[in-house]
Amino acid sequence: MQIHYGFDNLPHLRRTAVAVGSFDGVHRGHRLLIDRLNEIAHNDPSADGESVVVTFDPHPRFVLRGENRLLSTLPEKLELLAETGVDHTVVVRFTPEFSRIDSETFTQDYLKKRLKAETVLSGEGHHFGHNRSGSAAMLERDGIRTANLGRYENISSTSIRAAIEAGDMETAAYMLGGPYLVLTEPPHDPTKLLPPEGEYRVLLPDEGGAERLVRIDRSLFDRPDRPRRLRILGK
Repeated sequence: MQIHYGFDNLPHLRRTAVAVGSFDGVHRGHRLLIDRLNEIAHNDPSADGESVVVTFDPHPRFVLRGENRLLSTLPEKLELLAETGVDHTVVVRFTPEFSRIDSETFTQDYLKKRLKAETVLSGEGHHFGHNRSGSAAMLERDGIRTANLGRYENISSTSIRAAIEAGDMETAAYMLGGPYLVLTEPPHDPTKLLPPEGEYRVLLPDEGGAERLVRIDRSLFDRPDRPRRLRILGK
């Protein structure tokens, strides 16, 4: 997966299938969408192109609503997106100014001109642009094919956050499609959501997938003997 920060230094892209979103947690619904994205980009005879995910940093809800709970920090999100096999991820700095870009400008200047989008995939109820004025019908009118995958089993980042806050890591893992990823290398992002303090069973990918008990709390990120990468299984 190639990672690009912003739209100004993109490589020459060809006939892309694009998905735009926050992708917090890169959960099972996101993965289903990206699987379809890759299928269209790589296997559709009319495409023969590349798959592109456009995501935002910080999360738009941080900027627009003041919310501050993340399932995935940016490094975690990029690691999880790389697992999906997507060709390109474009990380867009989300600011109040960016949020005011109207849907027509986003379609013409970003999707068509810079990303070379031929197809845009989205989840249930997806809109884009200032005041959520952009829609699938608008994209189709501008010559971009669209596909809407709907919501997968009512899975959402919001429901996963609720499970983690309740300490129900098994339910969270089901919705995520795997145990909850935590990267502990600095700089630590204080908005990273952790379960209630306590000892949890974790997998250690850097130690051959070994399983052991680790105390999870905010001090985890300051411990000299902390594992660099862990996935929380449950109590």
